[in-house]
Amino acid sequence: MDGRVARLPTVIVRPGAPNAAASSFASSVVREPFAGVDVVAPVPLTTKIVVIGHRTAVAGLVALHELDGGRLGADRALDLPNIAVTADELVASLHRLAGDRALGQVTEGADPAVINIVSTWPTVMDFAAASVLGLPRDQDVDSLVASYIEDFGPES
Repeated sequence: MDGRVARLPTVIVRPGAPNAAASSFASSVVREPFAGVDVVAPVPLTTKIVVIGHRTAVAGLVALHELDGGRLGADRALDLPNIAVTADELVASLHRLAGDRALGQVTEGADPAVINIVSTWPTVMDFAAASVLGLPRDQDVDSLVASYIEDFGPES
């Protein structure tokens, strides 16, 4: 048996409508403002979360699947490469990359239930094993936002 396990952080920016998942705000602070819609983040905008871009998540899963199993060794589980960001950083990136587009506002609106969940999440995931294996990685917050704009923006 050649089993492999990839642990994924929050995958962003997810297209479509917001949902009830605690992690939904990570996509909403980019997706809704880009569409000109105001959004209220349920956590402080300085909350650090560990994320992976939608393109990188898919490419990482494919790369792990195609990898020679002998390179994995006995430990068949690993964290995919990720970056830690805040909602503030995502919003700032959107403002840098959106050009002249009219953007919706992002404000804070504390939701204790979501804060209680998100506060238990790790703010660091060790992806050293994935790096050694050459799995793809997002370069920075701008690459996450740019990928969303390119793949799901009005011109896509």
